[in-house]
Amino acid sequence: LQEIFVRLKGEEAELIRDAIAELDSVVDDTRTEDSRFEILVAKINSTVKAIRMVPLGDLAPYWRTIVREIAQEQQKKIQLKIEVGDIEIDRAIYDGLREPMVHLLRNAVDHGLEDGATRKTSEKPESGTIRIAAHVEKGMVSLEISDDGRGIDVDRVRQKIGASTRDVDVEGLSSEEVLGYLTRDGFSTRETASRYSGRGVGLAVVRRKLEEWSGSLRIESPGRLGGTSFFLHFPVSILSVKGLFVEGQKELYAIPTECVTRTLSVNRREVKLLESEEVVRVDEDTTLRVVWLSELVESRERASGRRLSIVVLQTDEHTLGLVVD
Repeated sequence: LQEIFVRLKGEEAELIRDAIAELDSVVDDTRTEDSRFEILVAKINSTVKAIRMVPLGDLAPYWRTIVREIAQEQQKKIQLKIEVGDIEIDRAIYDGLREPMVHLLRNAVDHGLEDGATRKTSEKPESGTIRIAAHVEKGMVSLEISDDGRGIDVDRVRQKIGASTRDVDVEGLSSEEVLGYLTRDGFSTRETASRYSGRGVGLAVVRRKLEEWSGSLRIESPGRLGGTSFFLHFPVSILSVKGLFVEGQKELYAIPTECVTRTLSVNRREVKLLESEEVVRVDEDTTLRVVWLSELVESRERASGRRLSIVVLQTDEHTLGLVVD
């Protein structure tokens, strides 16, 4: 539950409080021009976005560790190049990129790059190369993961598609469409799975995560370095999503409105204890479990007063009421 809301601290919290107070005065003043109202809303939105942004490059040590560990286990020499500049992305996307990048880097080391002896016979340097590069255009990040390995045998993938379904004219598929099948659940060209790949789940996980952010995954082979390139496209920020600001013990928090179904004001006495959990009856057919924001943030003090403000939250698993100040 704590992952739903974001705590606003220090100067950022004060900026939001000041903007909300000014916004309240604008709403109360019916003579105020619409343009001033829009400016204040934009100010709040930009402040929240700034709070959420973190450098993409901070993930670089994590990527290096993944590549180094797999390379050592497979006795491969690999040079990892990271070229992401000073790009900043939303914290939620930053955290969500970890698993997809694990799959892609494992895929590059295990599937893509040959061992040293094989590379020598192909007149390649003994050490393979993986490059992670990124740029931003029109609010979208393009993150590229390329290797100089053997690449993907498109004809082999095409044959695999033909063997798995009769509903598709495989010969009529473009190379990009054929490679797109690699991102489908359960699809793999490997006859046996290794510890790191070949189970038909890795690229599907990457695709699904990007789709959650209204992003996409594209595969090229031959790629930018001659092997395979994966291109991840996703927004710089997902906090064009609207947020509801709430207070708990004088701290300010933002809750994505996509998680909020309604708000309630109830008498404190309406909160009852049922089987060790606090609940409140919303209507004749609905009893809502209640949790206190102050306790979630490890404060023992509860909201005071006769009436309680409750934000009804809908998560993947639960519907519950969050008591705020």
